[in-house]
Amino acid sequence: MNWRACGVRSRARAMGWLLLVLATPRVASAQVFQTDAAKTPLPQPVGTAEMNLGTQSYGYSTHSESYTDPSGTILNVPIVYGQYYAPPAFPQFVDGDELTLSGLFKWRKEQLDPIADAKTTPGYFFPGCGFTAELVLRGGGCSSGLGWYNVVPGSTTPPATGEIYPLIPGNTSYLESTRTIFAPLGWDNRNPRNLSQLDWVPKSFDSGDLTKDPRYKGGEIGFALLGDPLGNCTQNKFSVYEHNVRNTSGVPWVTSIMYRSTVDPTAIYLAFEDLPMSTADWHQTGSSASALTNDGDFNDFVFFISGLGPTSKCPDPACQLVVCDAGMVCSAGVCVSGSGGSGAGGSSEGGDTSAGAENVAGASASGGADTGGTPNSGGAAGDSTPASAAGGMTNTGEPTSGGTSTSTPSGGAANANAHASNGGCSCRLGAPVGSRYPLLALALFAGFAARRKRPRRLQH
Repeated sequence: MNWRACGVRSRARAMGWLLLVLATPRVASAQVFQTDAAKTPLPQPVGTAEMNLGTQSYGYSTHSESYTDPSGTILNVPIVYGQYYAPPAFPQFVDGDELTLSGLFKWRKEQLDPIADAKTTPGYFFPGCGFTAELVLRGGGCSSGLGWYNVVPGSTTPPATGEIYPLIPGNTSYLESTRTIFAPLGWDNRNPRNLSQLDWVPKSFDSGDLTKDPRYKGGEIGFALLGDPLGNCTQNKFSVYEHNVRNTSGVPWVTSIMYRSTVDPTAIYLAFEDLPMSTADWHQTGSSASALTNDGDFNDFVFFISGLGPTSKCPDPACQLVVCDAGMVCSAGVCVSGSGGSGAGGSSEGGDTSAGAENVAGASASGGADTGGTPNSGGAAGDSTPASAAGGMTNTGEPTSGGTSTSTPSGGAANANAHASNGGCSCRLGAPVGSRYPLLALALFAGFAARRKRPRRLQH
């Protein structure tokens, strides 16, 4: 045996296998931790009791049967929910999809991991000329709405309730439904036990042109889950981490987490825990009259907010005096097809109502909302696929290639959950899914080379 040649091959193969091991995907590690002594990773799994409520009480189960098809025809043989909501027409439904963040992201075609992609920063965004917001998951029972507020640079003082301007009401009568608690509002709205019955009507809310809103002071804004003074959820919760209620050590609790959409580069998902958090224990509400506790699954209220960024939804000056026929929209002063280059179900900005997420490039996502439109689960991705947040997001809310920043504005408490400063640094929100394992290709190449490029045997 040629020991020298064998040693060369062994080292090459070992290097290839080492790179392959390093590149192999691992179980997602948490990016956000609660500021308790245990450093609880967030979000936590949805509890068994809550899961049973969804699968048993409300029928979101793979085994639920409907003796009525979507058109209302009575059937002799029932449609099984887990078989109806299956590929190729739909993602495969599994028990829990109706209550989990992973289920929400799957049905909205987002390439997001609820644990690995969770962020608490930056929490403040540049609203452009306006934005839209939609409640897409409600796993809590409080009557809490969503509002926006002006962010004062460098201030850690939360806004007063009167300085928070409601956008989505806490009263969900706008959904035209008798049941909205524990409801997967971001995807299909058919009743699992009667597929011809629609349990709610999705609705997106438009902020209007903030440049003309006297309440807007310019600069960046934050979002708040407005507390219900007459219910159990009396505490306001904020997207800006430093504005939230603090523990006994003076460090804010994590009350909201966010995800940058991989479908719409101008959008985020903002997820809240709705119950109050006492200074001593984030699980506890501080009220002896209530046995409710915060569980940390962050599915109580989840909002999809689109149109964030310096140029998003800003009207085209060249189109101010242009009137287009039905089915046409104005682009750069010229009337073009209302499809805006989108795929089936999608619509570009200013187009007709569709099932796709409103996007300037015309790309859409299942369950999104077009400008002023009513979303549903029927949208398909448009021809122009928007880029995901490749390197992170600046303090204006735009994706960049910048690194992570944990600095705070002047006067802020420095900690792992602090948002990026206003100095123009960026706060990384995670790389696209396709670039998470850059060593994989290198590992495969090295392993292949070890087998193909063997050194010749030495001649004696």
